[in-house]
Amino acid sequence: MTSESITFILLVLVCSFLSCGGPQQDTVEEEVPTVVGLTSLQKMDREIEANPDKPELYEKRGDLYFELEGFDEAIADYKKVIAMDSSRVDAHMKLAQTYLEYDNSRLALLTLEAASYQFPDNIDILHDLGEFQIILKRNNDAFATLQRATKVDRFNPRSYYLMGVNFQDIDDEEKAIRSFKVAIDKDADFVPALMRLGFIFDAKEDPIALQYFDSAIAADPDFYSAYLAKGNTLGSQGKFEEAIEVFKKITNSTGDQQPSAFYNIGLAYLQLDSLEQSKKHFEITKTLDPTFGLAHYYLGEVTERMGDISAAKSHYNQATSFDNTRERAEQALEALK
Repeated sequence: MTSESITFILLVLVCSFLSCGGPQQDTVEEEVPTVVGLTSLQKMDREIEANPDKPELYEKRGDLYFELEGFDEAIADYKKVIAMDSSRVDAHMKLAQTYLEYDNSRLALLTLEAASYQFPDNIDILHDLGEFQIILKRNNDAFATLQRATKVDRFNPRSYYLMGVNFQDIDDEEKAIRSFKVAIDKDADFVPALMRLGFIFDAKEDPIALQYFDSAIAADPDFYSAYLAKGNTLGSQGKFEEAIEVFKKITNSTGDQQPSAFYNIGLAYLQLDSLEQSKKHFEITKTLDPTFGLAHYYLGEVTERMGDISAAKSHYNQATSFDNTRERAEQALEALK
């Protein structure tokens, strides 16, 4: 299975309910209500019953079970597909992914390892196997797998990107940087590598980080995480007005109402002592996501600085409901006594 997730649409269907009671003499018998539709799983069951020799139907049903977290059923269906037609590559990858989701990493690896030798030229399998090995801290195995991937296709940027991730995982930053740079040499618009390089250089307080985030934005103007990263970098440099403009582009360019964007705008205005604007954006954040604890906390801080102690106490009290703000909200309340 590739890194892109597959979305399955399950139809929600309305069923009529029958009223209970025995038949009565001399009454007009009412028409029995009928079910107006079947669930996707029921439809698939019927299709399989009518066409038991079609492996693609079992794979589709496995996909539905996977979305519903029916992992035992999904595993059974994917195994059925492979037993019927072992050449169906996606079924091997989906079976491995299901094992991993089901916390059975051993079987996930065994499944992909076997598939990688059955389909030695399939780079997607090699990438998935390498990624699983990184997740499971089998870093030497991951390097070997990704070397195999570069021999299959030496121009594929994902192979070098995953090598970089693996080097990061073993704290070899210099080699990670080199690998990510190779990835973008292969594809200048490979956003994951651009973002990784941006974060690495941002941690070093190197201004080149902004160039990588700008490149990611140019490659994918709707990728809000790149705007967020660039805005945070500008904020860490004390360029709060520039940061605000970048954060505003998240909603203007992508059309998304991202709570994190409004939250960061609120923080930037707070640094500029623009309390009304800060309060406004923290309130928007809270409206979009009532569980955003930091918005509640900073609303307390802003209203306290505005002299509205009653409102500040109310916001701090709300912030005590969230793990990441409980302690400091309690300290703020104590200081207001």
